Amino acid sequence: MSSLASFQKASEVAALVVTEHGPETAANLQAAVSRHFGTVPLSAVAAQYSASGDLSKNDALSAGIWTAQDAIHTVLNDLNIVSQYVHLTIPKMEDGNNFGVTVQLTALKQMSDASEALTKHLDELAKYASARADALEKCKLPGKSVTTSESTSKSNADGKSAEKGDVSSSETKTSSETKTTSTTTEAVDLAWRMQSVTQVDVLFYSKAKAALQGALMQYLMALDFMDKNAEKISAPKGHQGGGTAYSSMY
Repeated sequence: MSSLASFQKASEVAALVVTEHGPETAANLQAAVSRHFGTVPLSAVAAQYSASGDLSKNDALSAGIWTAQDAIHTVLNDLNIVSQYVHLTIPKMEDGNNFGVTVQLTALKQMSDASEALTKHLDELAKYASARADALEKCKLPGKSVTTSESTSKSNADGKSAEKGDVSSSETKTSSETKTTSTTTEAVDLAWRMQSVTQVDVLFYSKAKAALQGALMQYLMALDFMDKNAEKISAPKGHQGGGTAYSSMY
Protein backbone atom coordinates (compact mmCIF):
# COMPACT_ATOMS: atom_id res chain seq x y z
CA MET A 1 0.00 0.00 0.00
CA SER A 2 1.41 3.38 -1.01
CA SER A 3 1.80 6.20 1.48
CA LEU A 4 -1.10 8.05 -0.19
CA ALA A 5 -3.29 4.98 0.04
CA SER A 6 -2.58 4.81 3.76
CA PHE A 7 -3.80 8.40 4.10
CA GLN A 8 -6.93 7.51 2.16
CA LYS A 9 -7.65 4.58 4.42
CA ALA A 10 -7.00 6.64 7.55
CA SER A 11 -9.36 9.35 6.29
CA GLU A 12 -12.09 6.73 5.79
CA VAL A 13 -11.72 5.49 9.34
CA ALA A 14 -11.70 9.01 10.77
CA ALA A 15 -14.77 10.02 8.75
CA LEU A 16 -16.57 6.89 9.88
CA VAL A 17 -15.91 7.82 13.53
CA VAL A 18 -17.34 11.31 12.93
CA THR A 19 -20.50 10.03 11.26
CA GLU A 20 -21.05 7.30 13.83
CA HIS A 21 -20.86 9.83 16.68
CA GLY A 22 -22.62 12.58 14.69
CA PRO A 23 -26.10 12.13 16.21
CA GLU A 24 -24.63 12.14 19.72
CA THR A 25 -22.60 15.26 19.00
CA ALA A 26 -25.65 17.01 17.54
CA ALA A 27 -27.70 16.07 20.62
CA ASN A 28 -25.01 17.56 22.87
CA LEU A 29 -25.06 20.79 20.86
CA GLN A 30 -28.85 20.99 21.15
CA ALA A 31 -28.66 20.42 24.90
CA ALA A 32 -26.04 23.18 25.21
CA VAL A 33 -28.36 25.67 23.50
CA SER A 34 -31.13 24.88 25.99
CA ARG A 35 -28.81 24.86 28.99
CA HIS A 36 -27.09 28.19 28.39
CA PHE A 37 -29.62 30.20 26.39
CA GLY A 38 -33.13 28.79 26.38
CA THR A 39 -35.99 30.67 24.71
CA VAL A 40 -36.42 33.77 26.90
CA PRO A 41 -36.62 37.17 25.13
CA LEU A 42 -33.64 39.50 25.22
CA SER A 43 -35.50 41.98 27.43
CA ALA A 44 -35.77 39.28 30.11
CA VAL A 45 -32.08 38.51 29.74
CA ALA A 46 -31.23 42.20 30.23
CA ALA A 47 -33.43 42.37 33.34
CA GLN A 48 -31.72 39.30 34.76
CA TYR A 49 -28.25 40.74 34.19
CA SER A 50 -29.21 44.12 35.66
CA ALA A 51 -30.71 42.51 38.75
CA SER A 52 -27.47 40.70 39.58
CA GLY A 53 -26.08 43.92 41.08
CA ASP A 54 -22.50 43.03 40.14
CA LEU A 55 -21.41 44.36 36.78
CA SER A 56 -17.76 43.48 37.31
CA LYS A 57 -18.33 40.02 35.81
CA ASN A 58 -20.94 37.80 34.19
CA ASP A 59 -20.00 34.20 34.88
CA ALA A 60 -23.14 32.70 33.32
CA LEU A 61 -22.61 34.47 30.01
CA SER A 62 -18.89 33.70 30.00
CA ALA A 63 -19.69 30.02 30.42
CA GLY A 64 -22.17 30.17 27.54
CA ILE A 65 -19.68 31.90 25.26
CA TRP A 66 -16.98 29.34 26.01
CA THR A 67 -19.48 26.54 25.34
CA ALA A 68 -20.30 28.10 21.96
CA GLN A 69 -16.61 28.45 21.12
CA ASP A 70 -15.92 24.84 22.08
CA ALA A 71 -18.88 23.69 19.98
CA ILE A 72 -17.66 25.60 16.94
CA HIS A 73 -14.19 24.13 17.41
CA THR A 74 -15.68 20.61 17.51
CA VAL A 75 -17.79 21.15 14.40
CA LEU A 76 -14.91 22.72 12.46
CA ASN A 77 -12.70 19.79 13.37
CA ASP A 78 -15.31 17.23 12.27
CA LEU A 79 -16.01 19.09 9.02
CA ASN A 80 -12.31 19.13 8.27
CA ILE A 81 -12.08 15.37 8.83
CA VAL A 82 -15.02 14.64 6.55
CA SER A 83 -13.77 17.11 3.93
CA GLN A 84 -10.42 15.37 3.82
CA TYR A 85 -12.16 12.05 3.27
CA VAL A 86 -14.24 13.45 0.39
CA HIS A 87 -11.19 15.08 -1.20
CA LEU A 88 -9.32 11.79 -1.18
CA THR A 89 -12.18 9.90 -2.83
CA ILE A 90 -12.36 12.17 -5.88
CA PRO A 91 -11.34 10.00 -8.85
CA LYS A 92 -8.98 10.95 -11.63
CA MET A 93 -10.40 13.25 -14.30
CA GLU A 94 -12.06 11.42 -17.19
CA ASP A 95 -14.67 12.08 -19.86
CA GLY A 96 -18.26 11.29 -18.92
CA ASN A 97 -19.94 9.83 -15.86
CA ASN A 98 -19.07 12.81 -13.66
CA PHE A 99 -22.31 13.18 -11.72
CA GLY A 100 -20.79 11.50 -8.67
CA VAL A 101 -17.88 13.94 -8.76
CA THR A 102 -20.39 16.81 -8.90
CA VAL A 103 -21.98 15.44 -5.73
CA GLN A 104 -18.57 15.32 -4.07
CA LEU A 105 -17.76 18.89 -5.07
CA THR A 106 -21.16 20.04 -3.80
CA ALA A 107 -20.45 18.40 -0.44
CA LEU A 108 -17.05 20.10 -0.25
CA LYS A 109 -18.55 23.48 -1.15
CA GLN A 110 -21.20 23.11 1.54
CA MET A 111 -18.64 22.23 4.21
CA SER A 112 -16.30 25.01 3.09
CA ASP A 113 -19.09 27.60 3.36
CA ALA A 114 -20.06 26.20 6.76
CA SER A 115 -16.48 26.44 8.03
CA GLU A 116 -16.19 30.03 6.83
CA ALA A 117 -19.43 31.06 8.56
CA LEU A 118 -18.49 29.34 11.82
CA THR A 119 -15.01 30.89 11.82
CA LYS A 120 -16.64 34.32 11.61
CA HIS A 121 -18.78 33.44 14.64
CA LEU A 122 -15.63 32.41 16.48
CA ASP A 123 -13.94 35.71 15.65
CA GLU A 124 -16.94 37.67 16.92
CA LEU A 125 -17.15 35.81 20.23
CA ALA A 126 -13.45 36.42 20.84
CA LYS A 127 -14.24 40.17 21.05
CA TYR A 128 -16.40 39.81 24.17
CA ALA A 129 -13.72 40.41 26.80
CA SER A 130 -12.41 43.51 25.05
CA ALA A 131 -15.89 44.96 24.44
CA ARG A 132 -16.92 44.43 28.05
CA ALA A 133 -13.68 45.90 29.40
CA ASP A 134 -14.22 49.02 27.27
CA ALA A 135 -17.79 49.37 28.52
CA LEU A 136 -16.70 49.03 32.15
CA GLU A 137 -13.97 51.62 31.67
CA LYS A 138 -16.44 54.10 30.20
CA CYS A 139 -18.95 53.33 32.93
CA LYS A 140 -16.91 55.13 35.64
CA LEU A 141 -18.74 53.51 38.52
CA PRO A 142 -18.50 55.15 41.97
CA GLY A 143 -15.45 54.01 43.89
CA LYS A 144 -12.51 54.97 46.06
CA SER A 145 -8.81 55.28 45.40
CA VAL A 146 -6.13 55.25 48.10
CA THR A 147 -2.69 56.84 47.67
CA THR A 148 0.18 56.79 50.14
CA SER A 149 3.17 59.14 50.04
CA GLU A 150 6.32 59.08 52.14
CA SER A 151 8.85 61.81 52.95
CA THR A 152 12.27 61.47 54.60
CA SER A 153 14.26 64.15 56.44
CA LYS A 154 17.67 64.02 58.14
CA SER A 155 18.74 66.29 61.00
CA ASN A 156 21.62 66.58 63.53
CA ALA A 157 21.09 65.45 67.04
CA ASP A 158 20.58 69.09 68.07
CA GLY A 159 17.62 69.39 65.70
CA LYS A 160 19.39 71.43 63.00
CA SER A 161 19.35 70.25 59.39
CA ALA A 162 22.45 68.30 58.47
CA GLU A 163 24.84 70.12 56.10
CA LYS A 164 26.68 68.37 53.34
CA GLY A 165 29.84 66.80 54.68
CA ASP A 166 28.74 67.12 58.30
CA VAL A 167 29.72 63.89 60.03
CA SER A 168 28.23 64.76 63.42
CA SER A 169 25.58 62.49 64.83
CA SER A 170 22.28 62.72 62.98
CA GLU A 171 18.93 61.01 62.81
CA THR A 172 16.58 60.20 59.94
CA LYS A 173 12.83 60.63 60.18
CA THR A 174 10.30 59.13 57.77
CA SER A 175 6.69 60.22 57.65
CA SER A 176 3.85 58.87 55.51
CA GLU A 177 0.52 60.32 54.47
CA THR A 178 -2.47 58.39 53.16
CA LYS A 179 -5.19 60.04 51.10
CA THR A 180 -8.51 58.49 50.13
CA THR A 181 -10.35 59.94 47.14
CA SER A 182 -13.97 59.11 46.36
CA THR A 183 -15.55 59.30 42.93
CA THR A 184 -19.27 59.80 42.48
CA THR A 185 -21.64 59.85 39.52
CA GLU A 186 -25.08 61.34 39.23
CA ALA A 187 -27.76 58.67 39.75
CA VAL A 188 -29.43 59.13 36.35
CA ASP A 189 -26.13 59.22 34.50
CA LEU A 190 -24.92 56.15 36.41
CA ALA A 191 -28.02 54.18 35.44
CA TRP A 192 -27.37 54.78 31.75
CA ARG A 193 -23.69 53.89 32.11
CA MET A 194 -24.55 50.65 33.88
CA GLN A 195 -27.08 49.86 31.15
CA SER A 196 -24.33 50.18 28.55
CA VAL A 197 -22.49 47.28 30.21
CA THR A 198 -25.68 45.23 30.30
CA GLN A 199 -26.25 45.93 26.62
CA VAL A 200 -22.81 44.52 25.80
CA ASP A 201 -23.69 41.36 27.70
CA VAL A 202 -27.04 41.04 25.95
CA LEU A 203 -25.44 41.59 22.54
CA PHE A 204 -22.91 38.81 23.10
CA TYR A 205 -25.59 36.58 24.61
CA SER A 206 -27.40 36.91 21.28
CA LYS A 207 -24.20 36.32 19.30
CA ALA A 208 -23.24 33.26 21.33
CA LYS A 209 -26.71 31.76 21.00
CA ALA A 210 -26.71 32.34 17.23
CA ALA A 211 -23.21 30.86 16.96
CA LEU A 212 -24.17 27.74 18.88
CA GLN A 213 -27.38 27.28 16.90
CA GLY A 214 -25.41 27.88 13.69
CA ALA A 215 -22.88 25.22 14.67
CA LEU A 216 -25.70 22.75 15.26
CA MET A 217 -27.43 23.59 11.97
CA GLN A 218 -24.24 23.37 9.90
CA TYR A 219 -23.36 20.07 11.55
CA LEU A 220 -26.78 18.57 10.84
CA MET A 221 -26.73 19.78 7.23
CA ALA A 222 -23.33 18.21 6.61
CA LEU A 223 -24.35 14.90 8.19
CA ASP A 224 -27.63 14.86 6.27
CA PHE A 225 -25.95 15.54 2.92
CA MET A 226 -23.37 12.83 3.54
CA ASP A 227 -26.06 10.38 4.58
CA LYS A 228 -28.29 10.99 1.55
CA ASN A 229 -25.40 10.87 -0.91
CA ALA A 230 -23.14 8.31 0.75
CA GLU A 231 -22.91 6.01 -2.27
CA LYS A 232 -22.01 8.76 -4.75
CA ILE A 233 -19.50 10.28 -2.35
CA SER A 234 -17.74 7.02 -1.53
CA ALA A 235 -17.76 5.73 -5.13
CA PRO A 236 -18.50 8.62 -7.51
CA LYS A 237 -18.10 6.46 -10.65
CA GLY A 238 -19.42 3.28 -9.15
CA HIS A 239 -17.42 0.67 -7.31
CA GLN A 240 -15.89 -0.45 -10.58
CA GLY A 241 -14.94 3.02 -11.70
CA GLY A 242 -12.71 4.47 -9.06
CA GLY A 243 -13.19 6.06 -5.73
CA THR A 244 -13.04 4.37 -2.35
CA ALA A 245 -15.56 1.68 -1.56
CA TYR A 246 -17.11 2.92 1.65
CA SER A 247 -20.60 1.50 1.71
CA SER A 248 -20.19 0.72 5.40
CA MET A 249 -20.06 4.41 6.23
CA TYR A 250 -23.78 4.59 7.06
